[in-house]
Amino acid sequence: MKNSFFRIAIVALASSFLANAFATPPVAPAAGAGGLSAAPYIVNSSCARPEYPKYSKESEEEGTATSEFVIDADGTIVSSRTVKSSGSRSLDNAALKGLSLCKFVPGSVNGKPVLAKTWVAYQFRLEDYLTK
Repeated sequence: MKNSFFRIAIVALASSFLANAFATPPVAPAAGAGGLSAAPYIVNSSCARPEYPKYSKESEEEGTATSEFVIDADGTIVSSRTVKSSGSRSLDNAALKGLSLCKFVPGSVNGKPVLAKTWVAYQFRLEDYLTK
């Protein structure tokens, strides 16, 4: 698979409103909860592998950074943040930066696109970045 380096877990949150840190309109409830018919997801072909930070490579840092994205009805990223750290700020920032360049398909309710949240987990493993 072309993007096998991605280990992406996308989960729509069960919240009907964004956290106070995001001053934006209400978000649709999670799929299967009488809310979203479909959760937002990444168009895999639109993503390039996030760059492995030089310091993290040299320090042999590895980990999984979990980011939360709020996706507008047109597929635009409204906001993003790290919700679970990899243990390395530079890996967390690299995941946010890289994944923010991806294209998203918006969530929908009854076939109509809506603002919704999704989580994306990206695993940084040194062996995936070694040149062969």
